[in-house]
Amino acid sequence: MGADRVVPGPRAEPGSRLVPAARPVQARRRRRGDLLAHARLLRRDRVPVRADARPPGERVREQAPRLRPRRHARASIAKGVITIVVATITIAFMTFFMLLEGPVWVDRFYCLLPESSQPRWRQVGFDIYRTVGGYVTGNLLISLIAGGLTTVVLLIMGVPFAVALGLIVAVLDLIPLAGATIAAILIGIVAFLHSIVAGVVV
Repeated sequence: MGADRVVPGPRAEPGSRLVPAARPVQARRRRRGDLLAHARLLRRDRVPVRADARPPGERVREQAPRLRPRRHARASIAKGVITIVVATITIAFMTFFMLLEGPVWVDRFYCLLPESSQPRWRQVGFDIYRTVGGYVTGNLLISLIAGGLTTVVLLIMGVPFAVALGLIVAVLDLIPLAGATIAAILIGIVAFLHSIVAGVVV
């Protein structure tokens, strides 16, 4: 009977040292639960890799046209300015050349007419030449003045590409009636983009 007696274990009384023994187990369970929750969040937020992902080099080559450096844009602007300058010089040279050599060409044309009608046609041609020549010369002079004044004002206001804009004004001013209006609108927009004061002054 003495061997079959069950000896009761120590009771966990309040304030005894046996109660804190369960705390490490609970702490490990909480830590394990936190790790599992963190792993689930990582799996949920992970970006899936596309099966048809291309090599990085190919993607860079496709994006290269969109990422052109600024020097290409500057080169394009410089090319446009040079083209405008060359075209303006060519037009001015041809205009003055025709004004200077025009009488010779007209005289050769008169030689093809009958001698009796040559004086009358010469007078008509001279009047036409004087009228057209005066108009072209005056228009060129006005265009040069407009382009020069525009360049000076834009330089004073600090607007970029002032010389190029002045050349644009000079070329557009050669267009009758609408040329000056178009030039004023373009220069006004560029000046307002630079600053409100520059736009008002221009």
